[in-house]
Amino acid sequence: MKLAVDNISIAIDKKIILDGITHAFAEGKRTAIIGANGAGKSTLLRALCLLNENFSGTVTLDGVDIRSLNRRSIAQSIAILPQEREAPIDTTVRQLTYYGRFPHQKLFSSGNPKEDRTAVEWAMSVTNVAHLADRQVSTLSGGERQRAWLAMSLAQQPKTLLLDEPTTYLDINHQLEVMRIIADVNRRRSMTVVMVLHDINHARDFADEVIVLRDGKIFARGNPVEVLNPELIRAVFNVDADFFINGAGEKILGYRKELD
Repeated sequence: MKLAVDNISIAIDKKIILDGITHAFAEGKRTAIIGANGAGKSTLLRALCLLNENFSGTVTLDGVDIRSLNRRSIAQSIAILPQEREAPIDTTVRQLTYYGRFPHQKLFSSGNPKEDRTAVEWAMSVTNVAHLADRQVSTLSGGERQRAWLAMSLAQQPKTLLLDEPTTYLDINHQLEVMRIIADVNRRRSMTVVMVLHDINHARDFADEVIVLRDGKIFARGNPVEVLNPELIRAVFNVDADFFINGAGEKILGYRKELD
């Protein structure tokens, strides 16, 4: 399913957050959105699924204006994992994952129990939380909790998955685990993934394309390995950067200090 935005603009309290964003997201690929704080990354992500409706311009799914679709239809095609989320304190991992099936259930009906069960078991399996199914989400570690919420989004079985900083507050090991799960699901299911990231090297390693926002506009876009270079980092983040070779012989971006 093709997701695209045409001339999207958003202003809050007369401050322009997004200014004329136009982009067709690569179908079945992983797109990273990066930029400094306040660049409009999360705002753009929320507009893609109508969590933020206060925009001018158009968001389309397969050429259809998303505003013409009902919420259930949108949720059957697009899942979003926002930064801020809460579940009732006694919610188990299995129950949380089942919440992802709501868009596929009809009014006064539980939908197809077999399909729901299959989707939930698959989602818990691929996110490595099946063994935690009966644990309360509130008792989990940060990495376990993040994977449980990701399982809920995947149980929705969307064609497009939106992720807002999916590795925030996680240590390096759990960051990589989450990113690898996302990459694996994308490859196996050809699921379009659009993710807001802060880690530049995660964008270089795990994205097929990158959109760089600055001052509400697209400053650069394209192949992450080609786009994300020291010059761009200096221009967008005001940080001195350079390429370094790690112990495995791989080229990575490193940062030294903030520029004056």
